[in-house]
Amino acid sequence: MTPITHQRFFAHASILAGTARMVLAFVPWQNDSLFLQTVAALIDIGFLAGLLGLYLSLAGRVDGPLRLVQTTGFFLGFVGIASIVGPDAVMFGVDFYALGGGVALLGLTLLSTSWLVAGIGPRAATICWLGTFLLALATPFHPQAFAAMGFLFGAGFLCAGLWLHAQHKEQE
Repeated sequence: MTPITHQRFFAHASILAGTARMVLAFVPWQNDSLFLQTVAALIDIGFLAGLLGLYLSLAGRVDGPLRLVQTTGFFLGFVGIASIVGPDAVMFGVDFYALGGGVALLGLTLLSTSWLVAGIGPRAATICWLGTFLLALATPFHPQAFAAMGFLFGAGFLCAGLWLHAQHKEQE
């Protein structure tokens, strides 16, 4: 596979996962639904691919202290998303979905901030992810903000995938 083929894969994975997550925001969640758990796992795998493609496209374009912020953000985002792939579980009194989701959101917030400050990357995606962070702060006071978070989080990946696709369309 060529680098362009890889980037196309990452872009399409991000677009599909983001779109599916936006739709899933309107579906009533049932933990015991094999179908919903499978769809959610596939979405998370698509998020991992999209995040990897985005990072690989932009990693060399950030310098100085922002590079550490970007790399830390990528690492936390990737680990957070990877930890929630699969059935939602509470083990040893720890809700791994809440923990992983929080770590992923912190990572994407750092990543988005580094790209906005550096003036690079998919601006629409970074705004969606920063908006998701702000909604997370409102969730304890407005439970319906959780559905909006899922929608905006997915929209960020949709925008990131479209940006990746456009960037690599120019290289062809």
